[in-house]
Amino acid sequence: MKAAIAHREQAFNLRYESKVFWLLEQKPARCIIRTAMRDPHHELLLYLGVSLATMQIDDIGVEYERAPFPACMGAFDRYRDVIGTDMTETKLRKKLESFQRRNCLHLNEMFEVASRAFTSALAFLLKNREVPAEMDEYRMHVGDTPLPDRVEMMRHWWASDRRVIDSCHAYRSESLQPETMQKVAHLQPITKLMIREVQRNRPESGKT
Repeated sequence: MKAAIAHREQAFNLRYESKVFWLLEQKPARCIIRTAMRDPHHELLLYLGVSLATMQIDDIGVEYERAPFPACMGAFDRYRDVIGTDMTETKLRKKLESFQRRNCLHLNEMFEVASRAFTSALAFLLKNREVPAEMDEYRMHVGDTPLPDRVEMMRHWWASDRRVIDSCHAYRSESLQPETMQKVAHLQPITKLMIREVQRNRPESGKT
């Protein structure tokens, strides 16, 4: 197929891109997710603010450079209703489905992209914070553990989470080695770290 399109002009280009920005100094800590969608007929931007104390959307902004119909813009204001929704694909999808005919299909897709970006960004933020640098495959400047050993330890660490194990080929249970699992047994699985992050960012009881 690669050879078949080598001398063909591109007919259509569709791009989605999400960028996550941490505002960890705020109380509670937050992030802003900027998601862009572009094709020959659309240029849309979706901004989502997410509180790490609740993992819920606390602000939203929609901008458009281009849309094919003036009527498209009529749907954008409805999206203020997603404030307070959990930043998970399942909860977002259910909320967006409730809009029925008053939604924008492209914005709905952008929410899914933003949700996946947020989950991945949070996972790696917590990994970088909790995993010792000498075990991390991306911090080879610390310690003398060989790269292949770090890669395997981190694969086993991700797979130590019940929501991750057997979720894909890399994390299939039969590929895991007991001795390597033991090396990462002292590290909290990623789901527990996410729960702890919510608790850490919640205001202390009795304070407003």
